[in-house]
Amino acid sequence: MEKFLNQVIPKKNESLYSFLFRTATANYHNHLGVLIKEMGSTTYCINCNYLDKDKTWYKHIVRLIQMTHTDPYLLTLNQYDRLFIQNEEIGKQQERFLYYRSSSKYCPECLKEDRFHRLFWDVSMVSICLKHQKYLMEDCPVCNKKSRTSRIMQDRCTCNHRFSEYVNSIILPSPLEIRAQKCIQSLLLGDQSTITIPNDHSLTKEQYFQFFILFGHIVDNLKIEELFPLTYGQTVFNYGMKNTIKKDILSFSILATFLHFVITKPKQYLLPVLQRLNDESQVTKYRKKYKMKFFYKIISVDAGKPYEEIYKQFLINSNDVYVNRKIINIPVEEKQYLTFDEVINRYKIPLRRLTFLCKEGTIKQVNENGIRLIEKENVEKYLQIMSSSLNQHQVGKVMGLNSERVIDLALLGKLKAYHGPRIDGNYFWSFQKQDVEQTINWIRSKCQLVNYIKKGYISFNKANFAVRHIEINTVALIEMIASGELPAIILKDEPNIRGIYILEKALTDLCQTEKDKRIKKLGYTLLETSHILNIDVRKLKKWVQEGRLQTNHEKVNPNGTISYYIKKRIVERMSELQN
Repeated sequence: MEKFLNQVIPKKNESLYSFLFRTATANYHNHLGVLIKEMGSTTYCINCNYLDKDKTWYKHIVRLIQMTHTDPYLLTLNQYDRLFIQNEEIGKQQERFLYYRSSSKYCPECLKEDRFHRLFWDVSMVSICLKHQKYLMEDCPVCNKKSRTSRIMQDRCTCNHRFSEYVNSIILPSPLEIRAQKCIQSLLLGDQSTITIPNDHSLTKEQYFQFFILFGHIVDNLKIEELFPLTYGQTVFNYGMKNTIKKDILSFSILATFLHFVITKPKQYLLPVLQRLNDESQVTKYRKKYKMKFFYKIISVDAGKPYEEIYKQFLINSNDVYVNRKIINIPVEEKQYLTFDEVINRYKIPLRRLTFLCKEGTIKQVNENGIRLIEKENVEKYLQIMSSSLNQHQVGKVMGLNSERVIDLALLGKLKAYHGPRIDGNYFWSFQKQDVEQTINWIRSKCQLVNYIKKGYISFNKANFAVRHIEINTVALIEMIASGELPAIILKDEPNIRGIYILEKALTDLCQTEKDKRIKKLGYTLLETSHILNIDVRKLKKWVQEGRLQTNHEKVNPNGTISYYIKKRIVERMSELQN
């Protein structure tokens, strides 16, 4: 295995990007990007501190890690997944706001003392540097651009400001925030394994962060007023992906502090939250049911007993029949009819889908004292039918495509859909596994099966990008591969679209042919005309707008700009006059 000449030892709590950057500089390169040119600008835009096998840059980063002979686990955010993403139903949806994936945070004073990037800075709920008792920074104080790990490691923003020279003393964290952050960071970094809550109960770090995530969904978008004394100009708790209010270091700090005290001081902080959820003027019935689903997850486990006791106290003064039924402890297995929440929790059917299935009569419901109940046998029968089906996102993962292109294939008849908005009016797309396999076999039928990538071939993604300018979309490119019009190979260990590689020469010839057709039909673009005549493209555009240069065709692009085309004979005539 190839390795770096100068090996670097990772520092305590150092991030993967920081370690690789220092390795690059120790081996006489001025930036990490020099070592992985295949990633292009990606090295400068993202921090690579969360290893995701589905990302195109993953294999390049892994190659560098192998050259360091270092175990990357303790350098990546993946180590925290076991704490944050315990429930698959809600876990993978929230990676994007649990971690900073493109921009990052930093402490100027820490950078000044030792310039390396601390991994825990990329955890959203970490908002304060406990060593210096200051808020972490998340942008440049001069130009206000988001701070990227690439720039932090160079200690220089694009505006030439040095991150380590700024002293953040305008707003200092409150004692409440510092107390909360001490516990959060201590549990996160392994200095503490349990935390004490009322009535001599304790939570493991796994239970603490599981409740942290669930309570986060519960308080998301609730007004802060009368629930918590800290606001810093914020009006609501900002947690979920659907919350369109800008998330920043202060909003995360308020949220993390409040959630910590809801968990550790529930009598003082949880009871007002339950009262707020019961206030229909502030929380609709639908939103209340959605949020209570997460609360029931908390009180359904032994560690959630202290919160269940507070909930029971709250119900004493509640006349909400639906809520009161929740404390009747009848095992679901013994029931013939289930509430909506019980179906959602037991069978993992999303609320919108369940509502739709009841509306169209696929699943039968009855009303009992105003409470909607569903026959359990009916649900299990439906699930048995659907067990061999996939939705568009699952199909996309199997095929190596995004879900939008999966739908495009279905609408063009290249992939048979079992259900769908434009198939039978069903709100959800559904596909049979055998039909998906049949489509994959059709796509790869003309591909040569290989063990490795041959020279002169490029990946499907690169080819797809290369043909955009000649107006060949993803589905059209797939059809050309399936028909054998474009010679392609496919890897044995990745027999889907991600494993397809196209002969670069054939693709180049295709692009040239399409370009020649376009020149013959529409003419040259302004940029092509500029190259032929050696005249600045801005000057040519001005001539067109002034009417001094006649166009053959004008096209309005999706972004609103206009593309101009000049007839071939006009360009040739202008070239002759120049000579």
